[in-house]
Amino acid sequence: MTALPEGFVPHDGGPCPVPLDDTPTIMLRDGEIVENWPASNWGGEKDWWQWQASRRSYDIIAYRP
Repeated sequence: MTALPEGFVPHDGGPCPVPLDDTPTIMLRDGEIVENWPASNWGGEKDWWQWQASRRSYDIIAYRP
């Protein structure tokens, strides 16, 4: 696994670990960091919190509450 920046919590590919109205910073498998987006933007119908084989580089591997 990629080394996580300070303050990040590993995410195991399960359901969204924070309330949907929170704005966590997320780290994707490809190393991209996306700051302060509402968790609900990553949930919903496509649920980006849940890992899927078709989008491996975009898996959310960690978050900072």
